[in-house]
Amino acid sequence: MYGREPSLVRFSRCVDSVQLGCGVVVAVISTYT
Repeated sequence: MYGREPSLVRFSRCVDSVQLGCGVVVAVISTYT
């Protein structure tokens, strides 16, 4: 947007990536259980 992102946008992106990682972990665990 303005070259520098607001911290809120960066935080929401971090939350999205964490949720994605948790989804992958849950999928792997449910595959091997």
